[in-house]
Amino acid sequence: MFLSTTALATAGFTFLGRTTTARAETPIGNLQNGVVSNLPASFYNRTGLTGMTQIQYSTMAVESVTDHGAYSDGTHPTSTVAAFNAAIAALGTTGGIVYVPPGRYTFPAPAAGATSWWIRGGTAKLNNIHFVGEGDASVLVFQRDALPSNGNTANVRDAGQGWEFDDATNVSVRDLAFQWTPYIMTRHCITGTGLLCRRPTSVQILRVSVDHCQPGIIMPDGTDCYIVDSVIRNSASDAFNLGDANDSVAAYNWAENITDDGFANFMNTGTNPDSAAFSNVLFQSNTAIGVAGGRGLTIGGTNHSLIGNWVETATASGIFSDIDQTDIANRPNAVLRGAVVSGNTLIRSNFEMRADNRSRTGSSGFHGAIAVHDLVDDLEISGNTILGSEQYDVTLGIDGWRTITATGIDIGGNTMSRAGSAGIRMRPTSTIDGLDIHDNAILGNGGPSVSIGGTVTTASSSRNNVTAATQVDTGGSVSPAFTGFTVVSTQPTFVDTYATIRAAANETAWDQPVVPSTTGLGSFNVRDYGAVGDGVHDDGPAFYAALDALYADPADGGILWIPSGQYLINPVASRAGYPNTKIQHHFGILDKNKIFVKGQGPSSELIFTSADHHGIRFVNCTNSSVDGVKLSLKSANKPSLRHCRALLNFSGAQTCSITNTTLVDSGGSNLLVDSSRKILVNNVTSQNANNHGLQLESSRQVELYGCTATDSRDAGIHLGWNGVIYRESQYVRIHDNTVDGTAESGGISVSSGANVTISDNEVSNTAQSGIYLVGRNPAFPIYSVDVTGNTVTNACAGPLCYTPGAIGVHSIREGAGTTDGSTVTITGNTIDTAPYSGIWVGGECPVTRVHWTSGQLVRYLSELDTLTISGNTYTSVAGSNVLMTTEQQALIPHLTVS
Repeated sequence: MFLSTTALATAGFTFLGRTTTARAETPIGNLQNGVVSNLPASFYNRTGLTGMTQIQYSTMAVESVTDHGAYSDGTHPTSTVAAFNAAIAALGTTGGIVYVPPGRYTFPAPAAGATSWWIRGGTAKLNNIHFVGEGDASVLVFQRDALPSNGNTANVRDAGQGWEFDDATNVSVRDLAFQWTPYIMTRHCITGTGLLCRRPTSVQILRVSVDHCQPGIIMPDGTDCYIVDSVIRNSASDAFNLGDANDSVAAYNWAENITDDGFANFMNTGTNPDSAAFSNVLFQSNTAIGVAGGRGLTIGGTNHSLIGNWVETATASGIFSDIDQTDIANRPNAVLRGAVVSGNTLIRSNFEMRADNRSRTGSSGFHGAIAVHDLVDDLEISGNTILGSEQYDVTLGIDGWRTITATGIDIGGNTMSRAGSAGIRMRPTSTIDGLDIHDNAILGNGGPSVSIGGTVTTASSSRNNVTAATQVDTGGSVSPAFTGFTVVSTQPTFVDTYATIRAAANETAWDQPVVPSTTGLGSFNVRDYGAVGDGVHDDGPAFYAALDALYADPADGGILWIPSGQYLINPVASRAGYPNTKIQHHFGILDKNKIFVKGQGPSSELIFTSADHHGIRFVNCTNSSVDGVKLSLKSANKPSLRHCRALLNFSGAQTCSITNTTLVDSGGSNLLVDSSRKILVNNVTSQNANNHGLQLESSRQVELYGCTATDSRDAGIHLGWNGVIYRESQYVRIHDNTVDGTAESGGISVSSGANVTISDNEVSNTAQSGIYLVGRNPAFPIYSVDVTGNTVTNACAGPLCYTPGAIGVHSIREGAGTTDGSTVTITGNTIDTAPYSGIWVGGECPVTRVHWTSGQLVRYLSELDTLTISGNTYTSVAGSNVLMTTEQQALIPHLTVS
């Protein structure tokens, strides 16, 4: 049930004789009669792109890589690099187009010591070369290092770049997809860059997709470079990065599920402390959703602008001034000069400031949705919408970290609503000469509208409407005093759907989830409202008509009855959204109580048509359920890349259940329960998920039992903290389930949680560890997990396995400390057939090993207070029963192995 080496490179995923086919994406049709078409004029006629060179593809010579020996079915990977080089050589010195037909092109790991899967630089640097594919139909696959046959965890290399172009000039990459395999979303994994362009000049990245990387598209020290209409999902670090750039633009791009910065534009003062050396960079109309380990956008240099971007759910700041990548204590200062931050929307930033962030100490963190520090000259923060920041809306100088010394800051025309504390915060000992705060609405925050802890001179304020007065802290001063603030009773229009979930105290005891009662509720048959159920007719409008009738009934709630049939559901454009999110759905049940979707079992099937919309989405619902239905994505629409949408999503829900339901062929995970409380999942069958089978994120009091997950691309069952809000998962019980077959990941994986029990499950045929406790980011790490009574058979069986244990404990504390009682117990499990060890505790492996800090080698291992391994049974285990280095053992004060 794991992928063979060949199958990993092909469009289908093979699980011991059973095949699940990922869709052969529809080609764009870029190549017609030997000519590659130009991009349309409408592509260039957008804000921010007026200075962009319009490449004349239709005039260029074309060489196809398949004509030079590349295999488009993912086989013969050793031929791939040679074929691409041969296509370039055939174009000669005048250059032209390297065409990549539809298919999958596998790049194998290079020889030990090399760090790039394909590199062009030096005497082989690229000039006048343009790579053109057919969108997501043309996929470039990079295979990570696997364990050697002896299971030695020593790392093979310190970095991995997919494509690396050094000093490229007049190059474009258009309509291609990049993908790393196997799946690993740990922040400190070995670099797995999709595309790295060092010192590029006039390089354009256009309509490129990257699925799973570490990081995505990186273009340091570039000049006249553009990244446009590109999509990066599932990055273990940054998505897009334009460090130390000049005269460059990133516009209309999408980043989702990112473990560091969504869009990074840092200035490396260790390279050059003169910010004028890095000028005129624009981030325009980009979207970042789910920034799980960093900032939405960062800015640094001279005359850089962030305009019209959207950042939704970020661990750190939505926007941050980032003027270094060197040792902070010793780096030279530089000035953020002439920056414009305008028209951006930032929703729910700063989750790192939550009390359940176990890596946070004292006043650490960025504190604000927009955070600016150090030296600043001429900064405009205007027309932004900042909603639901965990602490402040705008921070000028960062508490507990760095001050600000600034001249000429203009904060005007912004809407700031429902931050946890002050709207605008200036930290103590900072100085600003020329601070103008005007025309802002600062409403519904949990602290003063403005809090000044430093010294402000040449201050001015006018026409600000606020619901809380300003405050000058002890030691702070404002001259002349603020006068332009009117305290109003007006409350913001923004309603935080997740306010109750966000404010909930930590759980202290198990609270049994239940199936809500339907007693006394009316039933609304979708057939009575026009649903046909023939699998051809669009039944979406009929489903909404039935739901509207249910809403209109005076009774509290009701049953949406779905008789046997195949109901094709297209998204209804007017009803596909929800306030303050860009995440869309086919069928939304929103802000309701006692809504029950019920059918007659697998014969009641809803077939969805878009991989970029959730199927059924419950948001902010209580006492509701799904029971006795089958949900699937139309088979022809299943993407080859992972899309971050589920067939069934419960978000911000409380006291709900999912029972007796079958989920098949998602574009992302089959089931996603996020940011919810008291959820029961029972007798759910997941098949052929394109990410995780059954995924639980940032949820508490969840019981998942009696379920079956087969043939998942990634984990059959996954527990983490990456929901619409970020918080620690607590009191989760995963028991008596069957997981059979994973293509790239572990069977049951956990990346966050306190009081988690993984018990009495049957897990078999997994690519990585059958039960896999793995760190992703230190903010909400694994705190306490009990793994007991499980049977794990044929784990670590994938051809690209990197976990040398059937049960794996992999860097789970990530430096968060060992003194707070963190505990893992692994007892009474049966491990049968493993090519390496029975239980592995560590962090050093082919995909995660070390990093360098101030010249010192730091190993990412597991840091726990207490680890107990006892009473387990090992059969046909090729390695040791328990694999744990002496160095690893020293990081666990209370260690018992018996």
